[in-house]
Amino acid sequence: MALSIAIAESRRGLCLSGHLNGSAACMVSSDLLRQLNLPLPCEFDLSGIDGIDDAGLDLLLALKDDGLVERFTRHSGVVLEALGRRQG
Repeated sequence: MALSIAIAESRRGLCLSGHLNGSAACMVSSDLLRQLNLPLPCEFDLSGIDGIDDAGLDLLLALKDDGLVERFTRHSGVVLEALGRRQG
């Protein structure tokens, strides 16, 4: 399943669903966040993520480290599992 990006109902961030892998990660950038006129830092709802690889996880961590994402909300089990593998 491809990555789907939607603006959250609150207009405070994005809802991501599908697979966040290396090729999809290039779709989510600081330029995209600015073009969508989202308040920065914003929130990412990750509840719809059903697949993530190291590149996708690296992207999420980089956006957080760069101060573009304030917090990740509604994590999917897939994301939590990937974070656990990374830390373990």
